Amino acid sequence: MPDDAGGAVHSAPRGRLWLQMIGASREQWTAWLALVVMVGAVVLLYLSASLAVSRDPLLMPLDDTYIHFQYARQWAAGQPMTYYPGDPPTSGATSLLYPPLLALGYAAGFSGWSLA
Repeated sequence: MPDDAGGAVHSAPRGRLWLQMIGASREQWTAWLALVVMVGAVVLLYLSASLAVSRDPLLMPLDDTYIHFQYARQWAAGQPMTYYPGDPPTSGATSLLYPPLLALGYAAGFSGWSLA
């Protein structure tokens, strides 16, 4: 196939054309593919383990999530920054923004997994 100047255009073999278009070498592509497969395997392992041990759809991986939900419930109940009803305010949450945002969901009538 000639180019505009009348010379021949040398193209890559069809199998490697897409690699040239995205600017990746075969080694880079293999590394990214390996990373994606490993992340996918970890996600599948977590989901299968979570579903095997819990009646809920999923378990939260960190206790911070449970702490944020508890602070949000209390915030929605009119007791901001308290962990248990009637306790004095504490700064036990690792985020000062996330519990009030979750509390808006609780106040709107959402609960449990519908907040996630």
